[in-house]
Amino acid sequence: MPPTESFNRASGAARPKVHRNYSHEQLLDKLGKFEEAAKTGEHRGSIREIRQDYLRERNRMNKAIPARNHNYRMGIDAGIHPIETHENLINTDKRREQDQRNQVTMRAETYYHRNYSLSKNFKEAKEPQRDRNRTIDRGE
Repeated sequence: MPPTESFNRASGAARPKVHRNYSHEQLLDKLGKFEEAAKTGEHRGSIREIRQDYLRERNRMNKAIPARNHNYRMGIDAGIHPIETHENLINTDKRREQDQRNQVTMRAETYYHRNYSLSKNFKEAKEPQRDRNRTIDRGE
C-alpha cells in the first residue's frame, strides 16, 4: 500500500486530495484568511498584492468581453463564424476564469506554506536559540 493511500484513509479521504475549484467569493475569502494569518506587514502586503493582481486581471478580462461579443456578432453577420457559438465563448470565458482562480490559489497557497508551514514552525521552535555573546565555561 503506497504511503499516500494510508494517509488518505487515516484522514478520512476516499481518494487523494484534488485541487478545489474555488469560486470568486471563496477565493477572496481564502486570501483574506491568509492575510489575517500573516505575522508581518511584509507578508500581509504580499498577500494583498496577490489579491490586487487577481482583481486587476479579472477586471481587465471583464472589460474585454463586450467588445469581444460585438466583434463576434459582426463576424456572425459577415458569415465568418459558422461553427463557433456564443455558448462556446461563454464556456471558454468560464474555463479561463477558473484557470485564473486556480493559478492565484496555487500562488497564494505556495506563498503561505513557504512562510507558515507547520514543519517550518516546528523546526524553528525545536532549535535552541544560540547566543553568540555567551561564553562557555569549560571548567578550567
